Amino acid sequence: MIVLQAFLITCTLLLCLFYLLLYKGWSAKTAISTKRQHQPITIIVAAHNEAHHLPKLIPALLEQDYPDFEVILALDRCTDESLEVLKQFRSHSFLRILEIAETPSAYSGKKYALKTAIDAAANDLLVFTDADCIPESDLWLQTIDASFGSDTKIAIGYSPYEHHPGMLNRLIRYETIFVALQYFAFAKLGIPYMGVGRNMAYYKSFYQSKQGFGAFSRITGGDDDLFISHHATRLNLNSYYKEGSFVFSKPKLTWKSWFKQKQRHLSVGKHYKSSHQIILSLLGASQVGFWLTFVILVALNASLSPLAVCYFCRMICFSLFFAKGIRTIGDRFEWWWIPLMDVIHTIYLLIIGPIGYFTKKVKWN
Repeated sequence: MIVLQAFLITCTLLLCLFYLLLYKGWSAKTAISTKRQHQPITIIVAAHNEAHHLPKLIPALLEQDYPDFEVILALDRCTDESLEVLKQFRSHSFLRILEIAETPSAYSGKKYALKTAIDAAANDLLVFTDADCIPESDLWLQTIDASFGSDTKIAIGYSPYEHHPGMLNRLIRYETIFVALQYFAFAKLGIPYMGVGRNMAYYKSFYQSKQGFGAFSRITGGDDDLFISHHATRLNLNSYYKEGSFVFSKPKLTWKSWFKQKQRHLSVGKHYKSSHQIILSLLGASQVGFWLTFVILVALNASLSPLAVCYFCRMICFSLFFAKGIRTIGDRFEWWWIPLMDVIHTIYLLIIGPIGYFTKKVKWN
């Protein structure tokens, strides 16, 4: 019993330390220029059988309020009606369509589609999103342009999921917010380790200087977080999440499809920098360890006073971090669901974390 209580206290202290550090990260200012640079931009989308999403995405991209940009859509081995759908947009001279018939063995499907589009890009500043996404407003590109200061090479934005009824959607939105608040705060602390390919940008020249996707070219996934984990620094990365910069994504509608998506996302974690793996593993293990030990001690009829102190100390620190981050970003989440989502998210980490880590074969779409 004493050992379990000591372990619970240790997990509580670690989590409080993490949350207070992340709170400090959110208290730091983000450098956003008030002067518009209007750098020429190339928007890149890699799509595999996304005909049902393209009619909404393409107009949202073409209608951006920005003076100089092009859109490159890389169709990766599409067998649906994607090309037919895009015919209605061929009159737009700044929309370019690349058809990719096969993928070389040295690349995964999406990375080769992205590489092909990057190589074809006419502009140095590249902005990325996915086919099932929609920018929040026509000011998206303006916000990204303002995020690139003299030293900035990479900029990461926020991409929440659409709101739908049901517990699955609630968990998807909570997990997305939690992870985003975490990686934004770590980036502001000088430890950038990920972003999402649904809303990010970097210079083509910077990509080329790093030999593209390099050693990760064959890994399915990781075109975003692995690139940032290995190439972003405190000085060359900036964040943007002001009003109008969100890119909304379509959430999975079944537990099975979401499980596969998260399995793919988490499978690249073992390729992060060692320092990032240690930090994230310690944070996740502390959360799982806290709740496992808490439940065991309750089952053993341990004294409630120490349990209550640990629980409320952790929740106070977590709430400070969560409230500060979500207020800064400008997103919303039903606060009364947070205690339950915290428990469910811990179960998710306990189950899917090891599965994602040891998974070797995953598919894009």
